[in-house]
Amino acid sequence: MPFKFNPLTGKLDLVGSSSANVSDNYIVEHKTITLAQANAKEIVLSNTPTDSTKVVLDIISGTPQENGFDFGVVGNVLTWDGFALETVMEENDKIRIIYTL
Repeated sequence: MPFKFNPLTGKLDLVGSSSANVSDNYIVEHKTITLAQANAKEIVLSNTPTDSTKVVLDIISGTPQENGFDFGVVGNVLTWDGFALETVMEENDKIRIIYTL
């Protein structure tokens, strides 16, 4: 059986298996944090993720961030207000966000 890389988990999923949860609807957004976003401690995503608990965020040239600890997502708004990322995120930071529709 063939495999497909899942960027949300970083693992291979079995394609064609009834137990595999494979989706072709991955969205990858690259953003540069503006001063307004840095001050508001939030950004609006282009779409609403299917499962907000499985949104992945990486700071480019930094480290992966932990959903629920470093940031949170409600609807299509990703926030770091009150989360660990609050002390790290600054204007001009480049981030990558991955989620599914």
